[in-house]
Amino acid sequence: MGLFVANISGDHWLDWSSILFLSHQSAHHDARQETCIILEVNGRAVAYPDTQVLRPHVANGGDAGEDIVLTYCGLSNLGIAYTPSLGGKPLDLHPMTQLENNLVMYDKNSMEPVQQLWGTTENRMECNCGLSKVERMQEWPTYRMTLGNFCKAWPGSKVFVNDYSMKGMKPKFLENPIQFVYDGI
Repeated sequence: MGLFVANISGDHWLDWSSILFLSHQSAHHDARQETCIILEVNGRAVAYPDTQVLRPHVANGGDAGEDIVLTYCGLSNLGIAYTPSLGGKPLDLHPMTQLENNLVMYDKNSMEPVQQLWGTTENRMECNCGLSKVERMQEWPTYRMTLGNFCKAWPGSKVFVNDYSMKGMKPKFLENPIQFVYDGI
């Protein structure tokens, strides 16, 4: 898998087998004004640029914590970080659809739908007892700033990258024809 980035010293290729995060120094130099969602846990911060987290909708916490995921609704540009666990059981969250500017995911373990805004499964909401009485995933605070300001505030921190248009990241037509055509648009 190749990942093309540019930095102050010029353009170069990085070839890592499973990269999801880059140092802020390796992030694209011209992207300093790009808005990012920032997740900080115990002094460790990760930036999620809108253009990079739009596609997966669910991204792990990286340096902020592997037991944390950032969920991102591309319609509302809303990022909410959660510990993906309910009832003491881990959730394996994947995007399913968008509903009224709300990302709807599903848990691959139970196949239950999970709404981003609620932070819980549909079954738990059926009690009609109010959100305050329903078990929800633990939420982590996030906030927004530009990538340039993030790099100044947390030197040495990581930036989430999901450049699916680069060589090695895009599936072959026979692997996923719908995604292949969608990525070409």
